[in-house]
Amino acid sequence: CLTDECNCQSTDNSTDVNKSVFFCPDQSGCISFQNVCDGKHDCKDGSDECICEGFIQLNCSVLAFRLYCVSVENFCSEMFIKSWFRRLMSNCILEMGISIECKNYDILVPAVYEPNPVYACMSINLMSIWQKYITVPICEGHDIIVSFCQNNCSRYFHGKDWDVFCKIIQADNPDGSFGFSILCDNKRYFVSIICDGKVDCKSGIDELKCPDRFYCAKNSTEWVEFNKVCNNIKDCSTGLDECENCDIGYFSSSKLLISSKVVLILTSIICVAIILLNGVQGYTCFVTPSSNHIGEINRIVTLQVYFYDMVTGFYQFLVVIATIAIKLKGNYCDFDQDWRASTYCILL
Repeated sequence: CLTDECNCQSTDNSTDVNKSVFFCPDQSGCISFQNVCDGKHDCKDGSDECICEGFIQLNCSVLAFRLYCVSVENFCSEMFIKSWFRRLMSNCILEMGISIECKNYDILVPAVYEPNPVYACMSINLMSIWQKYITVPICEGHDIIVSFCQNNCSRYFHGKDWDVFCKIIQADNPDGSFGFSILCDNKRYFVSIICDGKVDCKSGIDELKCPDRFYCAKNSTEWVEFNKVCNNIKDCSTGLDECENCDIGYFSSSKLLISSKVVLILTSIICVAIILLNGVQGYTCFVTPSSNHIGEINRIVTLQVYFYDMVTGFYQFLVVIATIAIKLKGNYCDFDQDWRASTYCILL
């Protein structure tokens, strides 16, 4: 209704709610409070819906800085159905620095819709890429897209290694308009699936090598946040989050049984000395007969001491060999659980 009708009194038997009016902030008029939060934009700027629970306010340059109010439900459904809406709103969300949770659309769009910088850059520069794309043969079109992404999107990446995903983007026009997609498993996916926390491609290319992630194994899509690395809690199924660069100290580390070369050399010398000295003394004691019963008992006890000391030396020697083998082969922590559960370790 127009502003000249805002203060008019109703002549029917309507309730007090019907008599009350809501003034539109854009001064376009006023509406009945019955029309506030009814899911329809009655004020021209949609402000009658912005104050409602379950609605979000969008105000950015692509909307000419006009307030746009929409329910989360409608937003999430439109993001999936309409590519033009998806491109427009992705840019707006990126500009405003917000995220929108789509609880009922976790299969269709990310559970929290926050576009990755690759998708945002390609969407914002859509027309520039299109003008370059139509000037070359189709066989060279992919190179144009990859080249533009690698050379012009770095300012969106903020120094992070997002450009690895530029190579998997392809031109797409499912609804007759120029756009981008990812092709995997003979299906086309929105570029927005990159690093959204859900593996969409069987090969996992949409979730591999994402910045700000600690991956639990090479070429694995299992990952944890960096604040969970080296916190003494095993979050990765492989336990690698408590292995990688989690040095314990000078004598030991997560990567090696003995981290110090000096300690390793000294341990080697000591264990060899223990084996030789106890072996020689034990043999001497064994071949030397006793003159009486007390001497025989003393000899047996001494032989036991020599024997167990020599076993300790052998154990230290095996630790040294294991340390050297791990340095040549790989990471101790990767084998730690298998080692501790092994029969050999139990016997030792």
